[in-house]
Amino acid sequence: MLDAGEAAAILLAEEVSCRFLLMDERRGRSAALRRGIPVVGRAGVLLAAKRHGLLSSVAPTLLELAHQGYRLSDALVREVLRLADEDIAD
Repeated sequence: MLDAGEAAAILLAEEVSCRFLLMDERRGRSAALRRGIPVVGRAGVLLAAKRHGLLSSVAPTLLELAHQGYRLSDALVREVLRLADEDIAD
């Protein structure tokens, strides 16, 4: 079941025909995708920031997110670092 914030975000995204919805929670992402709403998470935002020159490296931010308790799978971290052309030592 979605929480109220996720449900409201999905409804608003449909209402305004957004290009994408920023959402990290698995259930919310799945619900949005089922409704045809493209979804981007924090990792995708970090990649976009690097590609646009707003971040020099995503690795330190990923490590800080993990330190703050934000959960990212090891597979996702590896993929984000690969796409960013980085490794964990960057």
